[in-house]
Amino acid sequence: MKMEDWDKRPNGDFDVYPVTGWSIAALMGGAAGGVRLEYARDPTGKNLAALQVVMSSAKLRELADAMVRLANLMDRQSKPKGPLN
Repeated sequence: MKMEDWDKRPNGDFDVYPVTGWSIAALMGGAAGGVRLEYARDPTGKNLAALQVVMSSAKLRELADAMVRLANLMDRQSKPKGPLN
């Protein structure tokens, strides 16, 4: 997915929410993996929501590899001062 395909707020910022937790589960007798991402819908962190998705082991590995690449990229770039979430 290209960055221009991401949802945006009216001011042009990306419409993103801080992740507050996650859990994983083997589903369908191990034939699929479930991922639950919990996130805050507002800055106070009191309005929580979750997204639950299911995927194959191949997709889980692809996602994990992409997240490691992103973390490595972030580590190489300069860091902003203060917490992000």
